Amino acid sequence: MFEEVSKRIRADRLSLLLVATLVAILAAACSAPGTVTSVSVMAPPTLLVGRTAQATADVVVTGAASTAVTWSSSDDEVATVDASGLVRAVGEGNVTITATSQANPSQSDAADIEVSSALRDATVLYYVDDVVGADDALAALHEAAATFDAVVVETDNASFVNDLADMNPDLVVYLRQDSGGIPDDAEAALLTWVENGGALVFTSWDIGVSDVDTQLASMEAAFTGEENYVSMEIEHPILAAGLSSSTIPITDEYWGTFSMGLEALGDGVELAHFYDLTPELTTDAALVSGNDGRTMVLGFLSDTVENEDDGIRLLRNVFEYVLLATLP
Repeated sequence: MFEEVSKRIRADRLSLLLVATLVAILAAACSAPGTVTSVSVMAPPTLLVGRTAQATADVVVTGAASTAVTWSSSDDEVATVDASGLVRAVGEGNVTITATSQANPSQSDAADIEVSSALRDATVLYYVDDVVGADDALAALHEAAATFDAVVVETDNASFVNDLADMNPDLVVYLRQDSGGIPDDAEAALLTWVENGGALVFTSWDIGVSDVDTQLASMEAAFTGEENYVSMEIEHPILAAGLSSSTIPITDEYWGTFSMGLEALGDGVELAHFYDLTPELTTDAALVSGNDGRTMVLGFLSDTVENEDDGIRLLRNVFEYVLLATLP
């Protein structure tokens, strides 16, 4: 009798041991790290320079494998992508955005994006009353005509108002760099243009003149009264794209007034600021965007950026930025 009971106890212990072993095996299987079996990327097929889009990665895993991915761009001069998959278009061209599994780098996927400039096929009316050095604004527009098939019409005091009415351009660039004030007919036309939703890039050296102040106010900007700064910091990433540095030296080119401190009014936005001679960054803006982005006041003249290549690229960036605000 005793021997039989002992055998049963041993059998029960063996059964419990087997059950415990099976439970342990199942638990280990359930907690195994697993692996990544596929990655699928989704991104928009087209994007305009200056805009952003969110790329996403669908990661299929077994077990408890991580779904984290590393994002990369095939060409940072066309578009960049950050760690979250946010794509920022910075230059026209084609780019491939790739997501690679961190847990299993053999698994990745990519999406192709065609990036286009807002200057492509745009019509631009250009006015400047005078330049002393190389005109970076006009050079940027000539480059846009050659590269993006933009149509650029150069005008003068006598023709500006009629050209504006006849063309109804996508963008007006009006640079009053030498003469005082603004001609009455041009002033009225520019104010109406902005009021009716037109895109405008504007500058004037003439601080404290009422018609210029009125024009700036319509673009949600004002002069601070300070002038002749010799460098500026371009703070918006789209405006700084392609520059040799975000810090841009300015030269006087023999102008009496060659840079003018600005401040934003209303909903205007300051996108660049001047340095003083220390050099410390000041509160005086060098670029003010207004009217939901479709106007821009320049706090410097078009021939004063010391590095001509930077000047051309900066002005191109400005034109793209303003045009972008007019597009769906």
